[in-house]
Amino acid sequence: MTSPITVIQVICPKCSHQYEDWYRASINLELDDFDDEYLDRASSSICPKCNYKVSHNVLIVRRDGVWDLDQRRSKVQPPQNAVLIRIGIDHSYGGWNAPADPKSREFVFVPIPENNTKLKFHDNGGRFYDEVIPSLRSFVSRFEYDLEQDLRFPGEQLLKGPMHLDPDFEQLTYGNKASKNSMLRKLVEGDLLVFYAGMKSMRRQDKRLIYGIIGLMVVDEILDVEGIPHERWNQNAHTRKVKRGKDDIVIWGKPGLSGLLTKYIPIGDFRDRAYRVKSSLLKTWGDLSVKNGYIQRSAVPPTFLNPKRFYKWFLKQEIPLTESDFWEKKTDKVIIVQLRKPKNDPSERRDDPFYEFGSFGCTGCHSKNLMNPLRIHELKGVRIAFAQGGNLGTKLVLLTPPIKVKRHTSVCELLWGRGHKPFRYDSAPLLIDNDGETDFPGLMPVIRSVDRTTWMGRFASRFRTSRTPLSEAVAGSLIHEYERRRQGAEKADFAKSYVDTMPFRPPHVETQRRKRYRMLLAKNGAKKRSGSRC
Repeated sequence: MTSPITVIQVICPKCSHQYEDWYRASINLELDDFDDEYLDRASSSICPKCNYKVSHNVLIVRRDGVWDLDQRRSKVQPPQNAVLIRIGIDHSYGGWNAPADPKSREFVFVPIPENNTKLKFHDNGGRFYDEVIPSLRSFVSRFEYDLEQDLRFPGEQLLKGPMHLDPDFEQLTYGNKASKNSMLRKLVEGDLLVFYAGMKSMRRQDKRLIYGIIGLMVVDEILDVEGIPHERWNQNAHTRKVKRGKDDIVIWGKPGLSGLLTKYIPIGDFRDRAYRVKSSLLKTWGDLSVKNGYIQRSAVPPTFLNPKRFYKWFLKQEIPLTESDFWEKKTDKVIIVQLRKPKNDPSERRDDPFYEFGSFGCTGCHSKNLMNPLRIHELKGVRIAFAQGGNLGTKLVLLTPPIKVKRHTSVCELLWGRGHKPFRYDSAPLLIDNDGETDFPGLMPVIRSVDRTTWMGRFASRFRTSRTPLSEAVAGSLIHEYERRRQGAEKADFAKSYVDTMPFRPPHVETQRRKRYRMLLAKNGAKKRSGSRC
């Protein structure tokens, strides 16, 4: 596989000038016919200020099959050893299997829990499941699943303690106990760690687990934990802990050649009463050290009998690697929608959002700004934060998963699937009140400069007609705090009816909301949805 072009920032080691350039992490001349001039350009940068040339770590598989690596193009051998290691939460370690989509082959990496919920960490370095929960919710919502109700995610149990984030793909490290005769201690630079997981299919009819390769590391260096300096303790789960195993080691992967796969590679099937590597793959790889491709979590992981053959197969899959730990690391875009406070007018009618149907927009109230048909495509994949004002302040009653956009004849509709109950107004997290109190301090700089006399007035003016997403930093902090509040909420904190999401009962309450929703869809020229229960 020849890696795609990556844009990088380079700091010149001679004059310290910083500039932007590009490179390719790996080039396969058996597949791509690049000349020497292009190889030099793709693997080096020249400072535009002082003309100093720097080289990048680029793996080149030459036409004769010889592998070249590092700045000096020194010849190194292909991997001599490769180990197949099971990672990630499963029913033995955590009581759950992480989700995967067999159609797109996207997945979420969810680490196993630490054995001890009261572990102590250096420099507050513990890693916890609230880091991965937003990615999980975002992922499963695409299939209209609720994480807890449909997939039985054991969040209450897992949030009691830290997770064992290993491998750590952001740091490109893997740690483990390795006795004197362990295979892991025999690995050398250029050898492979191949990571696979057992995952739950998001296709409803699938009953078997999905077994797939989800990560790979090309070994760069191996150190005993006792010899790792303090400034590197934050790079792996085995060094973040105060109490460490005496035989623990940490392995670092080579940047550009190591990481979490952006799509899993399916390798398993169920035969002879167990999950095993597919027979066709065993033949392609040159077999494993275990009988008939048996793959289960083991103290002695299987090894590849022909590592070079496996790695050539792996490179041909052309799956990009990422140095991040969780699916969709980029923060979701968030737009705050200010819902007006109910009036005491006897003719007052409030219908939208139709939370119970995962819908917003059918009344057409926002068609001139947020739901403008000419710009509605910009909202695809955005998360909507519904802000409800009232006597207790402006509350965040619901933060939707990433939304879908539906065009009807006369209006547009935002959809996010059923099963995402909003908070009751009185239990919802506080965006702002007139004393300046908030559960989301990241929002304060956004509204502080608005020319209004009250805090709630500033918030309303800033977001009433806005369709601009929050900055990534503000959105990230809002998502994190909302998910934390939702995870810790009681059943009574969630709305049983639309009225519960408002500060008080309006004069007119529509009791036949399903009928009202159907009528609005028909009025706006909506086509009846396949399998709709509305």
